[in-house]
Amino acid sequence: MRSFANEYLPVDSEELKEVHRDTCRGALEEFRKCSVGSEVEEYVKELKAKMKQKYAVIAGDNERETKKCVYDFLSRAYMSIEQKLKSNEFKSFDEYARELKGFQAYFMQNGPPGPNRRVLMLEYCQKAQAEVSAILENKVMSEMELQSLSLIHICRCRRYAVCRSRWSPYH
Repeated sequence: MRSFANEYLPVDSEELKEVHRDTCRGALEEFRKCSVGSEVEEYVKELKAKMKQKYAVIAGDNERETKKCVYDFLSRAYMSIEQKLKSNEFKSFDEYARELKGFQAYFMQNGPPGPNRRVLMLEYCQKAQAEVSAILENKVMSEMELQSLSLIHICRCRRYAVCRSRWSPYH
């Protein structure tokens, strides 16, 4: 089972349980075929306990490997959205949210398998949304400040010709 773990992690929890079940059955059958004596049941219990321990270790490895693979996949796949953010292609948060929904669907179809993959993806997206909302909020606040300064300038400006002040929206 350890060789399986090294080669095939991460896997879905159900698949890991199935492999564990099959491995346990095979090991117990082989053990019972080869064992003799009155203490067989005691050794069977000990073998089951050891297999449970091994499974717990491999399940933990599977979760760690899943987390690593999921975050690697998400950060690589999110780069296109990040580039759009840097080039100010998103005019509103709704556009970003639509793009993020597509990103989530892409992950669910093509992302690495493993336990808690959906939860990990949602956590990643929640952090990204918080960052983007702060960026878009700052952008809107600066635009509002510029508009406010422009309105103040328009109200105070006494020029009849087109004003070239930095606060002027060319009124």
